[in-house]
Amino acid sequence: MAEWGCYETKVLGADGTAISTGAQNTLDILTGCSEDIIAAKLYPNYEITIDGITYDDWFLTSKVKLNLLYIKKETVGDFAESAYYSSS
Repeated sequence: MAEWGCYETKVLGADGTAISTGAQNTLDILTGCSEDIIAAKLYPNYEITIDGITYDDWFLTSKVKLNLLYIKKETVGDFAESAYYSSS
């Protein structure tokens, strides 16, 4: 597991909490944090193919969206009893 990264460093722009802000926040983290092994750097390189469809547009979701996913965890499934990182 990677750290969120850049502990106690303000990353400019990575402050959107609304549902549609995760992708931009992740880009802002990649721009503003020079640490090597951080959660945001895992997503741009992650790719999975399911039933012939390749999914390669991953990012850290926003705080609000992550909370909504957790609230709907029975429907979404596969939530572990551990901490999750958001892009906010």
